Amino acid sequence: MKDDRIYIDRVLECIEWITRFTAEGRDAFFFDRKTQSVSLREFQTLAESTQRLSNELKEAHPEVPWESISGFRNVLVHDYLASDSSESGKSSNATCLLSALSLKPSG
Repeated sequence: MKDDRIYIDRVLECIEWITRFTAEGRDAFFFDRKTQSVSLREFQTLAESTQRLSNELKEAHPEVPWESISGFRNVLVHDYLASDSSESGKSSNATCLLSALSLKPSG
């Protein structure tokens, strides 16, 4: 049996790093290739960690778009030449980050 806590902790760690890396805002993100690279790598790790979560946990959190997060990971990993940073930036700001933040335990 998988221990979901390990993967949730990893997701939260990735979110923390992404938040730090992108704290200067959208323009800074698009200007700095290094920030883009490390942020996108954290998103890849985040998405891979969500794929290892149990079905029970995913079913208990239908508000998280699990398939979208997985799909974003697939674009990053398999279709990186076709994806540009502007699309990645939009997805990161809109879907993945906010969705993953809903996993954060309250209190």
